[in-house]
Amino acid sequence: ELCDDNPPDIKHATFRALAYKTGTMLNCECKRGFRRISNGSAFVLCAGNSSHSAWENKCQCISTSPRTTDRQVTPKPEEQKGKNPTELQSQMQPMDQVNLPGHCSEPPPWEHEHSRRIYHFVVGQTVRYQCAQGFRAVRRGPAESICKITCGRTKWTRPQLRCISERKDSRFP
Repeated sequence: ELCDDNPPDIKHATFRALAYKTGTMLNCECKRGFRRISNGSAFVLCAGNSSHSAWENKCQCISTSPRTTDRQVTPKPEEQKGKNPTELQSQMQPMDQVNLPGHCSEPPPWEHEHSRRIYHFVVGQTVRYQCAQGFRAVRRGPAESICKITCGRTKWTRPQLRCISERKDSRFP
């Protein structure tokens, strides 16, 4: 069963999944000037069983420009600059990523992928939070959120994380 909404927003913090539960879907989104090929899937699916899981379907984006070129376009390093932390959170490749049974690792990028990934998480998915650059954690507790079914509805647990500015002169968190 899919979670009805996204994990909660924590001010000055980003979240990431270390592994994606089987059933998780990722929208096949293309950057501006490109579109998904007509016979391509609208999403990529984490599928499999308790012994082996992998992302199924491939995202393929083609130019919407009437003038096409044979040149392959990959994001230049300078295109990565200027993205805010929430846009980058889904693209981070965790160093401590684990291979859990019934889970997939971070899906590989595809040509002309949109800068922000949109996931549809399933019940039981866990995401972990960390403070954005320039902020530090106070009142530490579990810095994770889990999608659970409560009273017949899906709901994310509330992480116990609060982030404040690292600047000494800041009076406002």
